[in-house]
Amino acid sequence: MEDIIRKMRLDEVPDILILIPAWIGDEHIGDVDFSLSQNSHKELSKREISKSTLCLVAETGNRIVGVLTCQRGRQNSVNRTATLHLYIDPKSRDRAINKNLVKESIEWARHTGIFNRIQTQIRNGDDLQIEIFRQLGFEVEATLRNTGTFRDTHFDSVVMALIW
Repeated sequence: MEDIIRKMRLDEVPDILILIPAWIGDEHIGDVDFSLSQNSHKELSKREISKSTLCLVAETGNRIVGVLTCQRGRQNSVNRTATLHLYIDPKSRDRAINKNLVKESIEWARHTGIFNRIQTQIRNGDDLQIEIFRQLGFEVEATLRNTGTFRDTHFDSVVMALIW
């Protein structure tokens, strides 16, 4: 079955807000929280329509198996930085879907003329994701201590960035 990478549609936001928490389970990194609050749909919809934001989905057999958002930082100090958030169905993590989503976001960020770097945060110890980002030219910039929880245990995150 062929994987398709495409832009997210606004009508998919409610389904995506259910998929992401199911995919990440008890894991939570930084300020990314896709709990089903009243503002989640509005926030993701705003991301989808912004010129400085890219929202992609990956499909396999008409089923969404990955979601990527890439957006401008909210603070003035990071306004030339695109921050990437990647969510993949655990059953699809060992496939090329995550790599293809990240490749699309790099190409988009470079061609906007807005950004000069793209960064992400990955749970320390998620060697598969770290290696995928390394293969795409990202470098580890820092390890942030105690930034997330997984099954009620705190963990560190690795900040990786690609600069051009």
